[in-house]
Amino acid sequence: MANLTLTTPQNLYVFGGRAITAWSSSPFDHTSDPVVQESAVTGPNAADPQSTNPVPAVYSGDGLRKEADLSGASLAASAALIASFIGIKAVWGIGGRKPGSFRYGSTEGESTFGMSRSDALDYAVHVNMRYFWPSPTDPWKKYCEMTVNKTIESYPTS
Repeated sequence: MANLTLTTPQNLYVFGGRAITAWSSSPFDHTSDPVVQESAVTGPNAADPQSTNPVPAVYSGDGLRKEADLSGASLAASAALIASFIGIKAVWGIGGRKPGSFRYGSTEGESTFGMSRSDALDYAVHVNMRYFWPSPTDPWKKYCEMTVNKTIESYPTS
């Protein structure tokens, strides 16, 4: 079983050899990122309230200084790390792995879906954009539940 280990401020935690890092509100901290977060939304700069220049929502233009809320808005993790984590912990709620459960959500600049299937396969889909607001009829949720599951079922793992 993998442990969650505290490391340095750059890589806040390591789980199963994969790093979970803090997301910075500053766009200057992301100039060499391999993936660009996409956002059509701009707003006042929460990191610099006196500024009159709007900034993209992913860089605090959504009103949230990311560093102030690590648990809810500022942890960056790969889909592989999320899938590894939900392989031993509940994808929704608390406790151990819960077969047949899933969770999805998004914030400006990202959308994520994670599922612990009943056949012991755990997966996560993570993209760097948010086109849909979460809702009971969310097309992102439907896509992940239907299309991704059907693709997995067409390539059996056992």
